Amino acid sequence: MQLSHRTWFPFILVGLTLALMLGVYAFIVQQNTPITRQVLTQEEYHQEVFLLVENYSLGSESAQSVYNSLLALHIPESEKDVHLELVLLFGKVLAGEIDSADNGITELRSTHDWLLEPNE
Repeated sequence: MQLSHRTWFPFILVGLTLALMLGVYAFIVQQNTPITRQVLTQEEYHQEVFLLVENYSLGSESAQSVYNSLLALHIPESEKDVHLELVLLFGKVLAGEIDSADNGITELRSTHDWLLEPNE
């Protein structure tokens, strides 16, 4: 006995519905999975920021790339104030206030000696 197309329709409909529900469930589970980033240690942070600022000073990196790199760092709690100042200074460079930003970087280097030489 051969079944007509109408007999298979409910089974196909149930199968497609289950596949859709599984797809939505997988998407929701993926969205709720937190992305964990490792916080840099103070030494790692100092080395990373020193290289960024030094490369900018030497002209091998643009202000935009340094700004983006600073925003991407997951910083230690103890360095939040310095980091905020650096981000704001490079924001000034991007806004065209280069002299003000250069003076700010020089001032930061005088108060934070790790910006002069990397900690080894």
